[in-house]
Amino acid sequence: MKLACALFSFSLLTPEQAGKLLKLLGFRYADLGTQVDRPVGVPGPAIEENPQRVAERLKRLAGENELTYTDMLSFFDQPTNSPDPKARAANARRFSAYLELCRRAVIPGLTLLPGVLWPELGFERSYEIARAELTTFTAMAGEAGVRLSIEAHYESIVEDPA
Repeated sequence: MKLACALFSFSLLTPEQAGKLLKLLGFRYADLGTQVDRPVGVPGPAIEENPQRVAERLKRLAGENELTYTDMLSFFDQPTNSPDPKARAANARRFSAYLELCRRAVIPGLTLLPGVLWPELGFERSYEIARAELTTFTAMAGEAGVRLSIEAHYESIVEDPA
């Protein structure tokens, strides 16, 4: 059995500090997150700006702490199914950078939230946009050789995994 711990579980630590802690606790597998509001997160804007530099940092962190990455829980500035086409285009650019990071840092999986229910659009249209965006992202991930997971989440357009 493989048991991973999320680096972002230790929200007051930098990724490097959290990596050292995981090694001390005996973990060999780690999950990452792209939270921008916590020191331990790997900020999406930094990934988008230079995925290679972030990948080198994460590979160094993994090597120094004998860790293997299993997944990266990723967020956008706007929900996946934003009604704003410009926000969706920005999400697609960020997602492309996330895939490049995963490829370079040997992160086999990427997890996204499905989007939210937009009251002004209603359930059907909110769901339709989420499905279209996630279908595109699934194809992109497949081409990059990265597993894409969608996490059903409270207050999202898909709260129940069934």
